[in-house]
Amino acid sequence: MKNKGKISMEYYKTYANILKRVVVKANQLANEKYICNSKNKSKATWNIIKQQTVGNEQRKTSNHQEIGGNFKETLDAVNNFFVNQAHTLKNDTKNTVGNHSKFSL
Repeated sequence: MKNKGKISMEYYKTYANILKRVVVKANQLANEKYICNSKNKSKATWNIIKQQTVGNEQRKTSNHQEIGGNFKETLDAVNNFFVNQAHTLKNDTKNTVGNHSKFSL
């Protein structure tokens, strides 16, 4: 019985991956058709990007300030985000690679 479950799981994974690739390819073809049929190709491209990333939701920073409010606060929040990401990457790299790396951050 375990063997049958293992085979079923293998089939599931195989066909799930195939389905995922088919959906991605269909989405790419639909986007290409939309761009080719549009008069303003740049605007069409940005509409697709907006639709697939943000949509109509308003993005918020980690400290819940709405982007587009106070310009200085927004810039500070973006700068803090990237500074913190650098520290996180540095720590992750140390933990993953260890002290054997020739490069240091």
